[in-house]
Amino acid sequence: MKINRFTLAVSSGAVFIAALPFIIFLFRSPILVVTDLSFAQLYGVSRVRKEAAGASFSLYRRVKTVAVAEDAGADIVQIAISEASSRPYCVIIPLRFAQAARLYREKTPLVPVVLLEGRFSEGSNPAEFAIGSSTATIFCIKQT
Repeated sequence: MKINRFTLAVSSGAVFIAALPFIIFLFRSPILVVTDLSFAQLYGVSRVRKEAAGASFSLYRRVKTVAVAEDAGADIVQIAISEASSRPYCVIIPLRFAQAARLYREKTPLVPVVLLEGRFSEGSNPAEFAIGSSTATIFCIKQT
């Protein structure tokens, strides 16, 4: 059975067009979410993966979870982030790793670092602990 060139060209073009969104999805820089191992064990690794996959499809950008030990130092957290991606779109770090967020921000000033914080009293700003009095470099999200 002979396949003519026109059919082959049309079918290969259709496959390329169908795969193009997936290729773009893979080549976009990821969002890294730093979490500790106890959180992943408490809620389950499959749930963490499921939430990351859902966020990836919503944002049309890969969301990778970077799990580190609870007592990991700032340098270990930076190494884990660097191993996950050399050039992430942004890095989301919980408040307990605030010093690591500050050091990572100083090391890579072009990558946005989001510091997740919980509730705090009106007179204090926990982000000042991480980055000093200027909070223009790290975005802070107040969870309600």
